[in-house]
Amino acid sequence: MIFTNAGKAIMLDAISNVTASLHTADPGAAGTLNEVSGGGYARKGITFAAATSGNRNATTLPTFDVPAGTTITHAAFWSGTTFIATGTLAIPEAYGGNGKYTLTDADLTLLDS
Repeated sequence: MIFTNAGKAIMLDAISNVTASLHTADPGAAGTLNEVSGGGYARKGITFAAATSGNRNATTLPTFDVPAGTTITHAAFWSGTTFIATGTLAIPEAYGGNGKYTLTDADLTLLDS
């Protein structure tokens, strides 16, 4: 079954209390693997605009503290304590010293297949 854009909007707009996490490799099926830790790192809240055409664009750009010696490859998204999505960064970010990472593009998209 392929949902209409209106159906996708209903589903996407129902997602609330979203936080983002950063990972050093694939977070796995439950989202709990390889999450960054230490150096002041913590998951950050993120908000999204209302859904259009099966997509919700982020309206906030969370900035994370990243400890030295970390390479970030993935971001994951949570609704409360429920893992809802993950994505691979286009370019991994490596940190020789403590640093900051801003999630500059985060969209939730429902695909037809």
